[in-house]
Amino acid sequence: QSAMAEAMINAIEHGNKLHPSTNVTVLAQIGSRLAVCKIYDEGGGYFPRASKEEEEMTKKRESDDPRGWGLVIIDSLADYWATGRDERGFYTELYFLRKIKPF
Repeated sequence: QSAMAEAMINAIEHGNKLHPSTNVTVLAQIGSRLAVCKIYDEGGGYFPRASKEEEEMTKKRESDDPRGWGLVIIDSLADYWATGRDERGFYTELYFLRKIKPF
């Protein structure tokens, strides 16, 4: 939920530029082993770069800047994520592997 909320916040802020008449659309496909969520904005989209390099992560942890943690959150909580564009517009796509419960 936190990763999806952060992706929606990014769509509102960076994609739709906080314009009140724009929408964010969330599509979810939930299977027995995989859940895939696409979050669309109505703006021009953004193509974030998330780096897992330890040096960059150390700089972020030591920074007083509260901004920029969203992609770290998404990267930490989703099993995989990507951005792209299709016939509906720009999207952030999140993949979550589901644990199988034993009988």
